[in-house]
Amino acid sequence: MSGLFRTFSNLSNDASKQPTLIEELWEYFTDKYFTLDISQYENLDISIGGTGVINLSWAIVALCFGIVLAAILGVYEKRGLGEFVRKLIYEECYTPESAKTLYQLGFRKNAAVRGALRSGSLSKVVVCTQKQAYEQEIAKKRAEYEQNATKESPPFKSVAYRINYETDTFYISKEASYAADVRYDKKGSGVGTILIAIGVALLLSLFVIFILPDVLRMLDNFVGIMTPEANYH
Repeated sequence: MSGLFRTFSNLSNDASKQPTLIEELWEYFTDKYFTLDISQYENLDISIGGTGVINLSWAIVALCFGIVLAAILGVYEKRGLGEFVRKLIYEECYTPESAKTLYQLGFRKNAAVRGALRSGSLSKVVVCTQKQAYEQEIAKKRAEYEQNATKESPPFKSVAYRINYETDTFYISKEASYAADVRYDKKGSGVGTILIAIGVALLLSLFVIFILPDVLRMLDNFVGIMTPEANYH
């Protein structure tokens, strides 16, 4: 009885080691469509080390992911963060005197805007009035310190300003508002943009899978014809 049990157990273990249908299909398509053997192009000096075989599957996934992610981030920036920029322009917050708080602008609880004002793209466009004044004061103190410093003096140290999102005010200069209005224009930043990005990613993937080997083959043949050795035959 124990011998029979061991027999069925061994058969079960052997069956569990067999690849599934999905795994077999994945291996087939990977070998047929997602694998590029660089070594077959004799006249192209392409060095990738190893066997010269490139697995394109992950490269294609990364390519598609990068294109779609860039489109999503672009839509997010134009619609999400752009709404804040457009609000500043609409309220005519062009100077420190006309600057307003996040509460006055209706973005007090917007975490994305707060993060972008701290160290994101908005920090390069939108000015925090209090931070600007603080940095100007620090720059003045640094200049005075370095003017009177000696070789033995320690380097000037300062603490980075921390934005107070409750009381600090924000504005965008009139000059910067024109470029910002174009950059954060919400036109062309809808779902259609993401769908176009997906389409472009798919087309590039098809190019890599089906056309790139032929292009490399044509280039390899052309280089072979142009080499001096070929002209002697």
